[in-house]
Amino acid sequence: MLRTSDAGVMHVAASMSPCSAARAQSRPRRPLSRIRGMGGAQSAALPSAAAKRRIGALVSIATVILLFSLSLLSESDIRPSSMVPFETDQPVFTPYKSAHAYNCSAIFDGKLAVIRKAQRYMSIKMFSPYIAPVKDKCAEFPLINHPHLPEEVNFPIAYSILAFRNFDQFFRLFTAIYRPWNSYCIHVDSKASPEMFAKVSQLVDCLPNTILTPVRENVKWGRMTVLSAALHCFRSLIEERLTWRYLLNIAASDYPLKSNLEIVRHLVQLEGKSDVETLARKDEWKYQYSYRNAEPVELVSNGQCIKYFNSNRLELDCPALPLKGNPPHGLEVHKGSFSVALERQFVVYLLYDRVALDFLHWLGDVYIPDEYFWSTLYYSTYAARHGLTTNETTFMVRYTHWGDQRPLCTGYYEHGLCVFGVGDLKWLTKRAELFAHKFDRDTQPVALDCMEERIWNRTWSPHLSDFAVTAGD
Repeated sequence: MLRTSDAGVMHVAASMSPCSAARAQSRPRRPLSRIRGMGGAQSAALPSAAAKRRIGALVSIATVILLFSLSLLSESDIRPSSMVPFETDQPVFTPYKSAHAYNCSAIFDGKLAVIRKAQRYMSIKMFSPYIAPVKDKCAEFPLINHPHLPEEVNFPIAYSILAFRNFDQFFRLFTAIYRPWNSYCIHVDSKASPEMFAKVSQLVDCLPNTILTPVRENVKWGRMTVLSAALHCFRSLIEERLTWRYLLNIAASDYPLKSNLEIVRHLVQLEGKSDVETLARKDEWKYQYSYRNAEPVELVSNGQCIKYFNSNRLELDCPALPLKGNPPHGLEVHKGSFSVALERQFVVYLLYDRVALDFLHWLGDVYIPDEYFWSTLYYSTYAARHGLTTNETTFMVRYTHWGDQRPLCTGYYEHGLCVFGVGDLKWLTKRAELFAHKFDRDTQPVALDCMEERIWNRTWSPHLSDFAVTAGD
């Protein structure tokens, strides 16, 4: 144990043995004056007063530089050297605040006990859409200031969103994809409640990069109104002269699987091409576009069709309907997803080119025309006209899980497709697509909550590190 006396001499106490301590105390002390003055050579080697002042000044300057550097470090974000640095105006990381007590990490890992507990919780609790009274305050919409990189700002995206009900779920999607440099168009179904339309209108009034369609369609699944609603948004995004490179067409029941940075990097890799799905089994869909107002059936062979009832396959005679003429301009019909990522010039082509307008008119009495419109025009004419190579096997915009796919849906089926539940998240989050369809906040709220938590952490991870999701049961 060390201690210092008043005379400035350091003594060793407890670490000595009793005998050593006695010898030390009996040993005579050498006067300090003799220590300081002995040896002329040693005295000459001591620094002069001027040298001491110079050394002191250098030490002071070094101390100031060190303290200034430490102050800068304490105000910056500390991250691994392999991470891409922030821009200067980045927000401070805020941990995700969960609205439930469930361990999403365990749900993503497929822990059955946690999944079953969440399923029991959802089975006994009713979830109804909540719409607060309209206020004249934009602060009612707490959009998050997400971290971002220059490559995101330099690659603005436009979104066309079809919304119908449940403002809470719509706003969760909007918050996840919103960035101030992007552009957004929202179509609210004419059947939506007045409260829903008022809330969306209020949100749009608060954001200069967000617009509502001037026309509202009574959207009916499988009919032309779905395509018309989307095209209203396409036209508004072009005519408003907003700055964007790609347009993503999604529904309010979708939710992202990837962060904005990952979406941008996927679009950059397209190198000016659009991401449009086309299905290889063209003959199976031939009945739907060969007859006027065809029913939702698929062609098996001449005169024989199949129809699906809640994923059950039923074979029947094809209904006798008036035959349509061939598509205009010799187009070969392709079928694909409603959701697409379209390069800006292709959007202009869809809206104003004569071939596109004639084909749109031809689709007027076709079942599910939105799944034929851009797929046919892109693969049958546009890509070849502009010398674009196409990949008909890879589609990355949106994933939809149908009733005949495995693993089986643990949520429930609607129109033959899966509404995702908590038991689906383990494999769903491993998908490579940008978005997943579909979620329902009213019936499967924990699934949406966990997806929201995941995309929050995924958005921050490129900048700071991977953050653990909320701990729970």
